[in-house]
Amino acid sequence: MVQMIIDTSIVRKQKGVKMCKYHKCSVHFLSLLAILIMIISSCKKNEYEAYGEPPSDPPKYSKAEQSLQKYYQIENLQRSLSEKYNKLITAENEFDRSITTYSLVLRSQNTPLNETIADPRLKGKLLALQKAVAYRMIVHKEIENINLAEIELSNIKEQVRLDITLLNSLDQENLDKLLTQMDVVINTVTPLASELVINPENIELPSLEQVWKNFVRSQ
Repeated sequence: MVQMIIDTSIVRKQKGVKMCKYHKCSVHFLSLLAILIMIISSCKKNEYEAYGEPPSDPPKYSKAEQSLQKYYQIENLQRSLSEKYNKLITAENEFDRSITTYSLVLRSQNTPLNETIADPRLKGKLLALQKAVAYRMIVHKEIENINLAEIELSNIKEQVRLDITLLNSLDQENLDKLLTQMDVVINTVTPLASELVINPENIELPSLEQVWKNFVRSQ
């Protein structure tokens, strides 16, 4: 009887040891799992800090809000065009002065074209006149393009302003058409608002004979 009690006690102790070991293993596993989760969370946080939060769905705007946004786009384009226009007008005036100066110098010599080309000093003036004429043509064409673009922007901007004000009286189909039309105009005019870049190597210059005829012997 005593032996059975002892044996039973031993079994219970052995079971207790096994349960204790199982409990320790479970705690150890949970600890490792918690550390692993913390590491993954930290990596995600660092990823968001480096690349920003994951993108969310873009906000939905009403037709009136879309029209207002495009109205402001047009205003910004008009400001950019105005700044560029002022720079081009300044450049055009400078080219006009250069053309006048070189023309007067060459006229004062009263020499024919072949003698002018043979004289290095006079030929230099003629070549400068040729380039000033070409540059002025480019700038003047760009000014004309800006004027046309400004008229188109002003017209559509006025339509947008009226549509925003009288939105309730405009049916959905007409408003969609206007928004599409605004996109076309904005996309067409936007490159024109960029700075004019001239590569002298790619400019087609008028012939010296034509420059001579138009600006030296024209009077």
